[in-house]
Amino acid sequence: THSLLAVSTVEFTANDSSWGFPSLLALSQLHDPKRGYLVNDVCLLEAYVSTDTTKGLISHELMIKTDSDRQKTDEADSSTQSSEESVAFEPEDPTEEDMNTFFTSLESELSNSNIAFKILACFDCSSTALTIEQKNELLGMEQSLKELVSQAAKAMQDKNHLLAKESMKLTITRDLDRNLIRYKEIESEFAALLAERMGIFRTCQKMKKELEALGKELEECESKAKVAEEEEKSVEAEWGRIKGFISSVKGKM
Repeated sequence: THSLLAVSTVEFTANDSSWGFPSLLALSQLHDPKRGYLVNDVCLLEAYVSTDTTKGLISHELMIKTDSDRQKTDEADSSTQSSEESVAFEPEDPTEEDMNTFFTSLESELSNSNIAFKILACFDCSSTALTIEQKNELLGMEQSLKELVSQAAKAMQDKNHLLAKESMKLTITRDLDRNLIRYKEIESEFAALLAERMGIFRTCQKMKKELEALGKELEECESKAKVAEEEEKSVEAEWGRIKGFISSVKGKM
């Protein structure tokens, strides 16, 4: 097997599916697992690859970027960073949709990292077909992926913690709603009891006034009864005197 190293600059476009080569294969397909080296007739390309996802993630789709594009991107990033530093703003609280989108994207990135791990596992960094720079780059990729997996695991743990908190929040909210409904029921019952209490109070006041009036009438009746009793005694005495007079008259006749 002969290895040739050539330096050239080629600009690739996203619209060109072949990019001027007969075929583009995954790194795992370039390795002969039985004999431990790269298969023959393979051209390795060293390219600048950019991803639109989390830093450190190796995209499973091939994205090639030229030196001129990288320089433009660096200038744009520098301009954007300066603009962001000059404007201070308070981040808004993420919505439920934002969090779901974040975790869905994170799960996708974790899946991509597993694919990248499988690709790196097919390579032997001690292979003479790789340059020292390529070996160091592969080792750096492996370390970056390990860190990414740790970050993804921590993020998934945070997601599960968030789901548990949301479940607890839902339970507390339901309990609070039930207690609020019961509070309103008790408040309504208490208002009814207060109204009944006020009705009883007013009835008692009315009965008390009637009782006081009856007491005064009773005193007057008792006074009249005493006068009538005295008059009755006087009438009886007069009647007794008349009866005695009649009896005496009859005796003389």
